[in-house]
Formats: sequence, C-alpha cells, structure tokens
Amino acid sequence: MYRIAPDGIWDVVWQSTADTPYDAVIDAEGAVIVGTGPDGKIFRVQGRPRTTVLLTRAAAGQVTRFVDGPDGQTYFTTANPGNLHRLASSRAGSGTYVSDVHDARTVATWGTIRWRASTPGNSSVRLHTRAGNTAVPGETWSPWSEAYTVPAGTAISSPKARYLQWKAEFEGAGVAPALFSVTAAYLPRNLAPEVTQVTVHPPGRVNLQAFPTDPPIAGLDALRDPAAPPPAPGAAQTPTLGRQVYRKGLQSFAWEARDPNDDPLRFEIRYREETAAEWRVLQRDLTTRLFTWDTTSTPDGTYVVRIVATDAEANAPGQALTALRDTAPFDVDNTPPRIVVESVTRSGNQARVRLLVSDAQSTLDRVEYRVDPDRWQAAYPADGIADEREERFELAVPAADIDRLVLRVTDAMRNTATASAR
Repeated sequence: MYRIAPDGIWDVVWQSTADTPYDAVIDAEGAVIVGTGPDGKIFRVQGRPRTTVLLTRAAAGQVTRFVDGPDGQTYFTTANPGNLHRLASSRAGSGTYVSDVHDARTVATWGTIRWRASTPGNSSVRLHTRAGNTAVPGETWSPWSEAYTVPAGTAISSPKARYLQWKAEFEGAGVAPALFSVTAAYLPRNLAPEVTQVTVHPPGRVNLQAFPTDPPIAGLDALRDPAAPPPAPGAAQTPTLGRQVYRKGLQSFAWEARDPNDDPLRFEIRYREETAAEWRVLQRDLTTRLFTWDTTSTPDGTYVVRIVATDAEANAPGQALTALRDTAPFDVDNTPPRIVVESVTRSGNQARVRLLVSDAQSTLDRVEYRVDPDRWQAAYPADGIADEREERFELAVPAADIDRLVLRVTDAMRNTATASAR
C-alpha cells in the first residue's frame, strides 16, 4: 500500500508477502487500518518509522470492506464466509491470538517454548500449546495445555506429535501488552536414510576431475597419496566430473542417497567375494557419492560392493540410523589370458598352428595374429564365436612366416597376452 501526497510524492505505508490488502481506512488517531486475506487479518499501521500491529483476526478468509456506521462505529465485511462485524473504538481488556499450525514434518519431541513480550503495568501475556497429527486441528488433537507464564522458557507439556499450535492470551486494563516473537524447540524423530541407487561403471571407465592442474581420478582415494592437496572448504559432496578416460585396474561406483530429515550423510564402502559371507571395509567416512577402487592388488574373482549410509553426524549416540544397498555381482580380473601353442605342422608352403586360449575369470573378447608388423588379423575359434573362457583356434600361415608369427589375445576385461609360435 502506498501513500501519495498532493504533490505526487509517495511512500510505502504497508507491505506483505503473505497477506493481500483488500481495503483500508484511517482511524481517529491517523493510523491506517488494513483489511487483508487470505487469513482474515486486520493490521494497524502508525508512526514513523512505521509500526505494524495485528489488531485482530476475523473468522473468515478475507476482510473486504470498512464502513463507517451511523452510530460513529467502524464496521467491516468479510468473505468466505460473508459476515458483518463491528470494530470497537476502545481497546479490549483482554484478547487471544491463535498461531498457524507448525509442521515438524515427522513426529517430534517438544522442548522449550519461550517468547519476547512487553507487559507494561499490570498487563500480562500467557501462552498455551496443543499438538496433533493432522494438519487441521480436530478431535484427535490434545487439549490446550495449562498456561505458560515464564517468557524465558518453559518445557512444552503437549504430547509428541507432528504438528504444534500455540495461542497467546493478553490481559491489560488501560495499557496494552505486546508479543514480539515466540520460539518453540523440538527434536523430530530420526528417520532412516535411504540409498536409492548404486551404479557400477564399466571396468576401467573413470572420469577425471574437472579443470585440475594435475588431473586426478574422480573418487580415487586421495589418502594413498600423502602429497595430494586437501579438499577446498565448502567443496561439493560429489566432485565435478571431467572427461571420461580408461585406466586399467580401476573400478568406479556412484550412488544416490537421501535422508528424510535432511541430515548430512557419511558413507562406508564394504566388499566381499560373491561366495564369501564376511564383508571387508574398503573405505570409511566418505562424504562424496562417488568412489573409485584400485583393484590391481585384489585377487581375481566375482565381487559384491555394499554402500552403507549413516546419519550419525547429526544425531546423538544411539539415535543414528543406517541404510545399505548392494551392487550386482561384478568381476575383478587383472590377469591376462593364457596362450598354449599345442602344435605347429608344416605341409608344403603352408603351416598350421593349433592354439588353446583360456582365461580363468573372463570370457575371451578377441584373438589376433600377425606376420606383418603393421597389420593385425582377427582369428576365429573352431566353433566360430569367441564367447567362452576357453577356446581352440587353428591358424593357417605361410610356412616361411612361422618364425615371425605373433599371437595376441584380449579378454572381456581388456587384459592382453601375446605369444609366438616358435
């Protein structure tokens, strides 16, 4: 609302982001009375600097119009529902203000309620509370508590619930008390975090961190390198990822997790072989949601990784909760395939080389050979498809080139072995 002077100069009389003004009137003392919605509040604005006081709250959605009656009294109309009310010219000796319902988002234990008020003379301000588990107070709510009379703080006697409401009762003969603020402490019930998704990236497929001077691998344990710089204060929980590269022996995991209380989460990474019962700790106290495991010193096998999330950082001992999620089984294989030259037979100008190629952990991806240093040629197994851990091959090459024959085998984990036919 604006006040515009005859010369066109204007200033702001009243403004709000929550209440919409519908009508205004100036009372006998020069104060502005503002009727608003959607909560039926009437405000009184006066003085310089301007002070806004909540006069009353009508049992309606909107205060739509002020009208001066023939008896000199001020009346106002409301909508939702439609009613006509009288606004007394004299100050009432007592009054009540009922707060909005406050949502703790989950069942909470109530702490202390305290308030700041001005109580000149024999005036007083007393508070009451009630609690319930529905957004609109009803029969299932607790009754109003006994009066709280100590502004410095009193333990809330209302039972544990999700919602809390307070009301203030004002008393003052000739002088008006004023309530400036009310604070209620509470402890929401701790809810368990949740690990919603775990992604196992292809083996060796990792991301560089974005824009570093010396590109490290995102998620790779920096504790292995004592010279690694510490993280910057306020750094993001998950590092910004740069371009994707291949690094032999590295296995990356990424996961998503959430906490219903918005507590900060820390993570522990555990692993075990698929057939083992015991979990081993791979990394503790992670805050990021990305981890890269250097598997080069890990025995080949099929493994499962477990992500454990905890909200212990934000909760008292004994109150913390955890959540976990396991990956699907995946292979760790850092051993190259094995090539066995079973026989070399010559027939005229041709030589036949019989091979047995095997891998203890992964399927075979491809077998190649060359007699020309600049050209590799694919070889195909006896059954036509290289899709098992052991395959037999037969190569036909010129007998004169047998001493220059080089064999190369790559498995599904990109481990490579080479051999000659000599």
